[in-house]
Amino acid sequence: MHYALAHRWRSITAALASIALMLGLVTAVAPSANAETMNKREYLQALVAHEKLSYDVFTRLALLHPRGPFRLMARAEQRDLERMRRLLRANEWRDLTVGDRRGQFRHFPLVEQTYFDMIANGQNSIGDGARVGVALQQMSLGMIFELLDLRLNRRDRTQLNYSRAYSTNRMVTLWGTIARQS
Repeated sequence: MHYALAHRWRSITAALASIALMLGLVTAVAPSANAETMNKREYLQALVAHEKLSYDVFTRLALLHPRGPFRLMARAEQRDLERMRRLLRANEWRDLTVGDRRGQFRHFPLVEQTYFDMIANGQNSIGDGARVGVALQQMSLGMIFELLDLRLNRRDRTQLNYSRAYSTNRMVTLWGTIARQS
């Protein structure tokens, strides 16, 4: 039963990501395409980089659009980022994003380019920023579902499930923002 539900969610997430790509909201693909060749450590490091990307993008969008929901989203992403960093520390793995400034990803050049593309796509209006936020949440969900396929202990799986639930809630909030802006 769990496998069928996870497969259905992965299909929905893939469909949403495809729609985002068609709309031009995402210009680069998250590292999740390499899930089969990445081990748990590498994948979790990539997820931390993605969470930092989300935090950095929402922080910048909050500066560009103070009336939008982006400050709240940035705080939520900061909590997710800290949760993922705790997982790295619990496994005694290195966080490759430590010391990087906002928009800087020394070990993940594709993620850095994605940051600049997303800021460019979201800077014109609150609605555009919300669309970028939806794309970020779709990428997060895709990465989390692929990571859940790896062997994880109960603690790691629980933390990822929290992030998955929060990403879904943020996506609903952002869709509401898009609807109000239309």
